[in-house]
Amino acid sequence: YVLYKNGVAYKIVCTVVTGGTRNQGSIIVPSLIAGDRLSIRLDASSTSNASANNDLSISRISGPSAIAASDSVGFSALNTSGQSIANNTTTTITGWTTEFDKTGSFNASTGLFTAPTAGMYRIDTGNVFNYVNTTGDRDFYIVKNGTVIRGHRVSVNSAASGRTQQTMSTALYLVAGDVIKVSCYQSSGGAVALNAETFAQWFSVTRVGL
Repeated sequence: YVLYKNGVAYKIVCTVVTGGTRNQGSIIVPSLIAGDRLSIRLDASSTSNASANNDLSISRISGPSAIAASDSVGFSALNTSGQSIANNTTTTITGWTTEFDKTGSFNASTGLFTAPTAGMYRIDTGNVFNYVNTTGDRDFYIVKNGTVIRGHRVSVNSAASGRTQQTMSTALYLVAGDVIKVSCYQSSGGAVALNAETFAQWFSVTRVGL
């Protein structure tokens, strides 16, 4: 039996000998953060006895049971994916690279930050659309629980040239479980890619008070 952490083999928990002998094992996994996933898997050559008493328990053996008021909560991420934004479609920015995440509350793949505890949070983010034409709008949004709560619109005109850069900062009171993401929209008439340079797309959330 092998313990997997976040989908990657971590350590062997126990080895079952030929003949169906019931074995047991235990293991300590240090420094788990919120969002880490644990699973127990058989190796490719083994089968589990359906009539056997198979059981699994996971216990926290040290550390506080909740995030304290004085604990740091926050993350920072960059995005160099060059994500393509379809015409007339509000699109969540995904495929981030996390610089740091104090509580494991940011999913870099989906672009979702889930507040682990209540408090006042500062949100900072920046976005750059590549240049394609001088048609339509370029919108950038901060979204809370599926609703746009802050936005920045640039209406492109015939005098415009070059990329469209947008930044936003705001403070919001969040409760545990609130979800924050950033999204964008454009109406150029075709797809527009986000700029893939390391300084172009950034997103950070920090708890700054209770």
